[in-house]
Amino acid sequence: MLYPVGEELTRGLAQDPGAEDPGYAWAMPRWSNWARTISATPGELLCPRDPEELATMLSHAAAEGRRVKLPGSGHSWSGVAAPHDRWLMFHKMPRGVKVEGDLVRVTGNVTLATLCDALEAEGRMLPNLGSVTAQTVAGATATGTHGSGATLPILSAGVVELRLVTGAGELVTLGPDDPQLKDARVHLGALGVVTELTLRTLPRQRLQERLFNLPFDAVRERLDELVATHRHVKVWWLPKVGRAQVYTADLTDAPDTGPNALTLHLDRVGIQQPIFTLLLAIGRLIPALVPWIHRFAQATSFGDRDRVEDLRRVLSMPVPARHHEVELAIPREATHDALKEWWALLDRADYVPDFIQELRFVAPDDAALSPCYGRASAYLGGYAANPATAAKYIPAMLRLGREHAARPHWGKLFDHEHSELATLYPRWAEFQALRRRFDPAGVLVNPFIERVLGPVSP
Repeated sequence: MLYPVGEELTRGLAQDPGAEDPGYAWAMPRWSNWARTISATPGELLCPRDPEELATMLSHAAAEGRRVKLPGSGHSWSGVAAPHDRWLMFHKMPRGVKVEGDLVRVTGNVTLATLCDALEAEGRMLPNLGSVTAQTVAGATATGTHGSGATLPILSAGVVELRLVTGAGELVTLGPDDPQLKDARVHLGALGVVTELTLRTLPRQRLQERLFNLPFDAVRERLDELVATHRHVKVWWLPKVGRAQVYTADLTDAPDTGPNALTLHLDRVGIQQPIFTLLLAIGRLIPALVPWIHRFAQATSFGDRDRVEDLRRVLSMPVPARHHEVELAIPREATHDALKEWWALLDRADYVPDFIQELRFVAPDDAALSPCYGRASAYLGGYAANPATAAKYIPAMLRLGREHAARPHWGKLFDHEHSELATLYPRWAEFQALRRRFDPAGVLVNPFIERVLGPVSP
């Protein structure tokens, strides 16, 4: 089905995406992503009912010179999936999760949260998770989403099969023996529209999490030892506080303790985020108060603690308040220098980012467009909610990252163009060749893809 914008599109789409005829008309609005950093005005809406109908739509788009994008949950900060021409929606497509031994088969419109629910019911779990599970599984893997742990690669590394419809309208299955699968795991939506994927799972287990606070110098002194001895390590801090929160987590058979902290209980019932959002609003109105707000948050929310819970409940959290975000994957060996420079940058800046800052660690992998391709990596996560602060801070973080050959996270904010990115990825040419095979007419191109990958033609 193809619906022109401004006319009656479908009935009940916003209220009940699964309903066929709930009884009222809904006109498609201007699209924007969750963070409100990207918007688009698509011209038409595509609502396929199955992969075959999707294939017909994409082949017609190729013949007509049109562009098609599937935004999914819209949780990327970048414009990677922004629909500037035809907006593809999967609300009528089959939706499901099927656990098959140590593998799970999931359709492209299922979110990580829904997948985790289904896996828990079968006594399974994903090997790793990032902080947020609102993304679709297809979108999270396409952009190289990651968690934290020196032995744990990005989520895409667990994909053992992809079913997609190419930009040319061909239904393709890339199985574990297909040499193209390796590079298709991180594809930015530039090869095709994923309708189904299969991932590895593990038996459901718990994590022992420990949170403790250290001065900055002590963090640098202990960092290598912590990363080497724990399955998961991440470091958080609030600028101008002078201390960092170190999180470690390891698999355990110890009994579940539950959230075991007031702030975690508040998170679970949805109270903590409105409080934090209010503090951010106060900081935007009166930036001079941000350091004081950080000290208050440090004192009330970041005390030392231990807990044991399922991996999902330890690693994931509610969707945070809206903010601007940059994440840069640097070689692990550059971590100490980059961390020292990062803290110095924040000390001398005439602004104070009003959000948590984050350092995480990720194992190497072999996907051509993975930011961790061929090297153990540390991710520098610079965040700011105040747009005026972000306008200064994010360019400064990008300059710092360039000094250490950083590869930006595809789903976050960055200003790199394809000529620069080609120098950062050793197998750039191989991915471009795959792209020409799968989307020769550039149906899956949008302004972001054109900027970061360049034209389809050589």
